[in-house]
Amino acid sequence: MLIGFAGTLAIVGFSPAKTTTGLTPSFPSLESLFLAVAMMSIYFSLYGGLYQNYLVREKDY
Repeated sequence: MLIGFAGTLAIVGFSPAKTTTGLTPSFPSLESLFLAVAMMSIYFSLYGGLYQNYLVREKDY
């Protein structure tokens, strides 16, 4: 698998400058930032509720 990955990099080309640019988070507009925050808050709320359920079951209320 590692050989296949290295082969793909050789065929496609690898630019370290473009790679580091892609790793830094950036948002094209303010709306996309709000969308990302909304998605994170939805998942945080969901998993917080599930964890609360787990804690209540552990206490045997």
